[in-house]
This record gives sequence, C-alpha cells and structure tokens, in this order.
Amino acid sequence: MHITAVLKEARMAEVRAGTFPDDDQSYGVDDREHEKFLGLVQKRRHA
Repeated sequence: MHITAVLKEARMAEVRAGTFPDDDQSYGVDDREHEKFLGLVQKRRHA
C-alpha cells in the first residue's frame, strides 16, 4: 500500500474514533472569508 493511502487510512480511523482533530490541531477561518464561502454556496444552490 502506498504511504499516502496508509496515512489517509490512519487519519480516517482517527476521525471515526473521534480523536481527530485534537487540541494540537488548529483550524479556522475569519468571518469575512466564511461569509464569502457561504455566498458562493448559495449562488451554486440557486444556479
């Protein structure tokens, strides 16, 4: 199995187990970028 597939499987197992993301992970987006994304989603839904 290719290393990328192994890492993907490991991450998926963490997600399923509820152990990812943990406190060491930091994900975020500022409000302006979030609003921009929501606008794009709405446009696509109504296209």
